[in-house]
Amino acid sequence: MSDQVSRDVPYTHDGTRMIGHLCAPAASEGLPVVLLVHDAFGLGDEMIATAGRIADLGYAVFAADLWGDRTLPRTHAEIGPLMAGLAGDRARSPGRAPTR
Repeated sequence: MSDQVSRDVPYTHDGTRMIGHLCAPAASEGLPVVLLVHDAFGLGDEMIATAGRIADLGYAVFAADLWGDRTLPRTHAEIGPLMAGLAGDRARSPGRAPTR
């Protein structure tokens, strides 16, 4: 990895604590920003590494935490209710990945 800024970014949505992650080249002012949305297994090490690789290409990357509190489900039984919660309230769901 090149010279990067990499840090967790806490935010909230409807009272739920979210813990996103920011990766960007050290000199990142004015760079385009990529919003990275994790897969069903949450914002874990693999997704953070992906953010770092994208940042190496010259982008600032914000990896959102859709599940909240950096939840990392391990089984389909754990994933199902999380997915249903997002799908069940499509008007509210986009706020889990902030765009500002």
